[in-house]
Parts: sequence; C-alpha cells; structure tokens
Amino acid sequence: MKTSLLTSAFLAALLPVSAFAGAKEDVAAAAKKLVEAENYSWTTTTERVGGGGGGNAPRMSPVEGKTLKSGISLITTKFGDNTSETFVKDGKVVTKRDGSWKTPEEIAAARSNDGGGGRGGRGGAGAFRNLKAPAEQIAETAGKIDKLEEKDGTITGALSADSVKALLTYGGGGRRGGGGGDGGNRPEPRDVSGTVSYWLKDGTVAKVETHVKGTISFNGEDREINRKTTTEISAVGSTKLEVPEEVTKKLAEAKPAEESK
Repeated sequence: MKTSLLTSAFLAALLPVSAFAGAKEDVAAAAKKLVEAENYSWTTTTERVGGGGGGNAPRMSPVEGKTLKSGISLITTKFGDNTSETFVKDGKVVTKRDGSWKTPEEIAAARSNDGGGGRGGRGGAGAFRNLKAPAEQIAETAGKIDKLEEKDGTITGALSADSVKALLTYGGGGRRGGGGGDGGNRPEPRDVSGTVSYWLKDGTVAKVETHVKGTISFNGEDREINRKTTTEISAVGSTKLEVPEEVTKKLAEAKPAEESK
C-alpha cells in the first residue's frame, strides 16, 4: 500500500511537468516546420485593448505579408485609401514609391529635395528594417518561455519581462519593428506583463496572439499600454510571391540596418 501511494504521488507530481513539456515541444516543432516551409502568407492585426494608447484608433489597419524561405518578405500596409508595398530581407528594405522601388535613403533624399525633410521618409520606410518574419519571431519567443499549457486547443504561456518590454517598444520584431524615432532613448517600460497563445493546425502554427501591458514614458508623461497583436498564418507551402528584378538588385545594394544609422 505504501509503495502504491508513493507511486501515485510521484505520478501526480510528474503529470503537470509532462503536460507543460508536451505543449512546449509541440509549439517548438510547429515553429520549426513553419521556419522550414518554402513560403507562407500572414496577416497581423494590432488592437489597443480598451482604446488606449495615446489617442490612436483602438484597432490598427492589418499588415499583410508573404514570406519565402530565402528570408525575403513582401509587406503590404494600408493607410486609408493608400497602399504601401515593402520588401524586406536581412535588415534591408525597399519600398515602392511613385511607381518605382526605393531604399529608405532614396526616399529620405527625395523628401529633402522637395523640402519635406529627410527624417520622415527614412522613418516610414525604414521602420520595417528590424522586423522579423512571423516564423522567426514565433520560434524565438517560444524558445524563451519556460511553461506552455494547452487548454481547449490553445497553448498559452507567460512572456518574460524582457520579451514584453521588447514587444511594447517594437524592439522584438513587433508589427513595425524597432527602427526610427527616439525609441532607443526612451525610459524602459515599467510594470510589464504579457502572455502568448498559439493555435496549431496540420503540425504547424496557424495563429499566434501576444497580449502585453506596461507603462511607457513619452516626453515625461506616463502612458498605460494594453496591446493585443494577432498573426494568422495561411497558404503554407502554396504562397506565390514574385520578386521584381529591380527589387533583387536594390536589396543587394542596400545597407542593412546597423550600417544606415
């Protein structure tokens, strides 16, 4: 009887650990499969929970992307009636402006020549320089989570404070990357917390959602950030993406993020 009780207690203690380990392994395997896929499409939507966040709209326009295994991504964004297309690879960016493909430096130079100043053009196009493709971001984030638990088809875990801070400042490959502006000089976010949830399908990641909270100081004023970002993955292995020859040439010649500062 004593042996049986000891065995039962041991198994009871082991089960939660096994459940966490199983969920973590499932996400790691799914992320690896997505990383190794020849191509995939994705849509990222960011929502400011409760409508906060400096007076901006509660829900931001979706960012649509197509990514190839070679590391190149086409990112499409919409601002009202305007649509912007940007190719990104290895920290290099080429954006379509006025019917042709241009680097952030070329866009900044054009704005400066027109009297509009160079910083805005550089920031707008260069904001994607630090962007990580969803597969890379998913694999990186999942690897930093100690415990993941599956419930009702959703695998969820708590994000580390460092991961939340990076996401709050777009320094962890968030929707707009981390480039531009004075973000590097701002005080570090405080009182942070966050979770990440994964939905798997056919052995790969179908959707991932991060929910982060924290306080960030802007020009001496504290702002409470409560942001939810959802990325849905589709057309894994069947996404079509043609890279114009001009883009290939521009990306080969463009400066990566660290050399353009």
